[in-house]
Amino acid sequence: MLLFSSVKAFDRFLFDRGYMKKTFYFLLLIYIMVIACGGSAPNDPPISENAKIYMSEYGGELIAYQRILSLNNCQELQDEFEISSSNNDQATAGSDIFKITLGYMHASNERMDYIGCFD
Repeated sequence: MLLFSSVKAFDRFLFDRGYMKKTFYFLLLIYIMVIACGGSAPNDPPISENAKIYMSEYGGELIAYQRILSLNNCQELQDEFEISSSNNDQATAGSDIFKITLGYMHASNERMDYIGCFD
């Protein structure tokens, strides 16, 4: 299936000034929108690597750490901390559950500190 019916149509597609100008402005607009809307900040630590570090130290689920470390809402992080804290209070000190919930608390607390919830 040919995209262009002739070489002349293809040439016009590539080198038509109006088309190129519109394409340039469209790509510029997309670029500005990406910059303005953010994405992840360049200084954000890699989520997967940090999640693996927490998991190796405290145990638990990798996906839970990834979710906690990807949150950017202070209230959601505080809720996560409180749930983990409540579960930690009910666990027997030294048990696996105690250690896991402590890891979730620690990850939530450090993420809140990192994104400036305590400022």
